[in-house]
Amino acid sequence: GLTEGTTYYFQVTAKDPSSNTVTYSTSSYTVPDQTVPTVGTSTISVTSNSDVQVALSWTAASDSVTSTANLQYIVYYSTTSGQMSTASNAEANGTAFGSYAANTTSTTVTGLTPSTTYYFQVIVKDEAGNKSVYSEKSQATDADSTAPTVGTTTISVTSSSDSQVDLSWTAASDAVTAEASLQYLVYYHTSSGQMGSVANTEANGTAFGSYT
Repeated sequence: GLTEGTTYYFQVTAKDPSSNTVTYSTSSYTVPDQTVPTVGTSTISVTSNSDVQVALSWTAASDSVTSTANLQYIVYYSTTSGQMSTASNAEANGTAFGSYAANTTSTTVTGLTPSTTYYFQVIVKDEAGNKSVYSEKSQATDADSTAPTVGTTTISVTSSSDSQVDLSWTAASDAVTAEASLQYLVYYHTSSGQMGSVANTEANGTAFGSYT
């Protein structure tokens, strides 16, 4: 009938027939906390998502010993369904995003791949290290919608003749696609100001070759 996480102090007295008494040395014992936190509402909600990130939220858990404010949470994710139904499975099969944080009920998982279905799990841990999990949540990221970044926008003319012009430019970068996999296409026009955007370039310019 003792309470987990509580320290108890024990004493024994001895008495002879004449009612003379003596005590032993007081002994203490802390009942270990072996009960996992309680996940009242196990649903993990997706509050927003994009091509490379998913925002998650969940309801705070409770515990018989650790205060709600001291419970800690961590998110794991995987691209395979059903691999994170327990805390140990999530730790073995999933990828941790960040580290344990106390008293939090939301996070945004970043660095994801576009057009990919991810499975998310939240582990909650009490101060004794007992762990519970929520219900695994799936969400697909959007298609890649972020344009490459052109660091130096200048196009240089390296040489020319009466019938041709040699051009060069600095390689662009992208949040998702490797630099080596980015493709380029040259357009040209005989009037200025007709190719200030991708849409205008495609509509007004003449493509030279194809994307390479």
